[in-house]
Amino acid sequence: MSRLQTIYRAAYGLAVVAMLGTSSYAQFAGPVESFDAKNQILPLTESIQQKNWPDAGARIDAVIHDNPDALFSTEGGGGALVSMRAWVETLPAATRAALQPEYDKINGEAAKQAMEAAVTKPGVRPGDFIAVANAFPLSSVDGEAWGRAAMRAVDFGDTSLATVLLKRAIDHGWKPTESQQNVLDAVTKVSLPNAAPVSVLAPWYTADPPIAAKRVIPVSAGGIIFVATERGIVAAKETGEKLWEFVVPKADGTMAGARLSFNRPAVLCDSAGKPQIVIVRQIIGGTRFGCLRAFRATDGKLLWTTETASTLGSWSLASAPTIAGRETLVIAIDDTARPMPVAVMAFETMTGRFLWQSQLGAYTSVTEGRGQGSLHEVDSLWSSSGVTVDGADVFVSAGLGLTASLDRFDGKIHWIRPFKPTLMPGEELIALARQMVHADVKTREAFRLKLVALKNMLGKTPLEMPNDANDVRDRRDVPADVMALGLYFSQPPRWLSTPAVAGDVVVVAATDMAGVVGLDRATGAQLWEIPEELHAATLLGVSGDVAIFSSDKLTAIDAHSSKPKWDWSGSEPIAGPPSLAGTVIKVGAGKAATAISAESGKIDPLASVAGGISPLLTNEATKNALVSIDALPSIVGSPSLTAVPPVKTKPTPEPKKKPAAGK
Repeated sequence: MSRLQTIYRAAYGLAVVAMLGTSSYAQFAGPVESFDAKNQILPLTESIQQKNWPDAGARIDAVIHDNPDALFSTEGGGGALVSMRAWVETLPAATRAALQPEYDKINGEAAKQAMEAAVTKPGVRPGDFIAVANAFPLSSVDGEAWGRAAMRAVDFGDTSLATVLLKRAIDHGWKPTESQQNVLDAVTKVSLPNAAPVSVLAPWYTADPPIAAKRVIPVSAGGIIFVATERGIVAAKETGEKLWEFVVPKADGTMAGARLSFNRPAVLCDSAGKPQIVIVRQIIGGTRFGCLRAFRATDGKLLWTTETASTLGSWSLASAPTIAGRETLVIAIDDTARPMPVAVMAFETMTGRFLWQSQLGAYTSVTEGRGQGSLHEVDSLWSSSGVTVDGADVFVSAGLGLTASLDRFDGKIHWIRPFKPTLMPGEELIALARQMVHADVKTREAFRLKLVALKNMLGKTPLEMPNDANDVRDRRDVPADVMALGLYFSQPPRWLSTPAVAGDVVVVAATDMAGVVGLDRATGAQLWEIPEELHAATLLGVSGDVAIFSSDKLTAIDAHSSKPKWDWSGSEPIAGPPSLAGTVIKVGAGKAATAISAESGKIDPLASVAGGISPLLTNEATKNALVSIDALPSIVGSPSLTAVPPVKTKPTPEPKKKPAAGK
């Protein structure tokens, strides 16, 4: 068993000793149940079952009108909270059709007036029709509103949005005319190419145990490679020739944004696969705040930035950004407020115009001490890889102890599913140290044992460690040496935090979760769980129905059943983050690169492994640019493009699973 496994299993089995109710430990509190389901949903459900449509129509109008976004628990939800609006969306089509006439008796005229106002509005946007559909979700104009939104998205040239809206419109009963269908077919059947991460060799990837490190993931699109950090971005041709660079002053090295940031550029491509816009999250010079910057992909012209956006106030944009056509999404935090809110924010990709924000919850009991790392608990957002957007849904799991589904169009919460977060040993040490002021004998002894254990695991180090618990017992702030040791062992082995979607299943392997779970896309109910076997493996993503995980080898499971599909390992362990693009995984083991089929786990003889950052490191101008943005410590090159390592592909044993909640 590796040191990484030893540390992580210890963290998994320790029942989160650091979270003993101390007021000095920042804890994240998500939304709570805010709707009386027993007195309102149960009678409504009974009316639907009895086909008493007049009563059901009146009841559903009342709850939609008064509590469209209220959250409540459902039978079999296993702790998930679902919004009323999302619950209505899960009703069978036949039930919705039966309710529509009764709903129209109450709201039909208002719905028609809202639709007419949107149609005649100068410069109407897709969002105006979406607002009508959301306001009157069971009316006879609902499907038409979604259809008009799809057509308007075509007018704006947003193929991605038009495709999503078309599906929603058809699901809600809209039938386009022949001419409308011809227009929609011309744009929505075009599959837009996406930028793909570049497989690199990375010193942080093989560190055992994981160490606190900045993680840089280059991205390739249309023959251009983009490399970004918290203070700059470099664009170069795949041949190594530098195209452009953008650099801002170096940030304070003690900041989480400089030490722990996850840096993967988000790229918008046109239908030919040519990159148009690249968006990165960076630190605003001379501050601790993060902002978004958008550049023209071909020449690096700065198109917009949130750096000077007065609407953001003291919000810091902390996670890596995600582009979903018209929208660019990022996780943000306001660390000047108490409690400290965390939200997902959406901006218009082309202009940077603020669209919406949705608060996920807030950190409470935040340490106010002056010591370095006093806000350590919130630093994890800087290492978050952001959100996942699939169709009309946004999925979030960013080290907050919860997974959430939001509406892509307005950010309203569909459902929230909390889970008990797993702390790494260094996080436990820091939390215990903060309890020393008023600690009892048991807590003091727990701190001493944890301190000794981590010092022994650290081995030779230039850090000067405290001798015993008395060194921190009477101090308000955690001493710098204890904080340094805690931060050293606080990095989770998983380096991606985004969920992955396979049809109606959301696969979640969060950075603060010991296992892996499969959730129902519509309600957040748990479908399956693998509690331990993949505890240190990162979820690369989903290809078809296959979920791919990466550690020192590749592992695949069926996303719907969680049954094992295949394992792959080369003659040497994987030495850097693999790249999943479509049905191909590019991976470097040792110094060799190969392409693996996501479906079979075997070498794909037709896939090319060409392309990588090695040419960038041999071009003097490009290499100097990478040095100027502090990218090189995170990447040392690309695996060889000529050698192919021996491959071992075998079925994996059946993992231990816990039954789905409520079953």
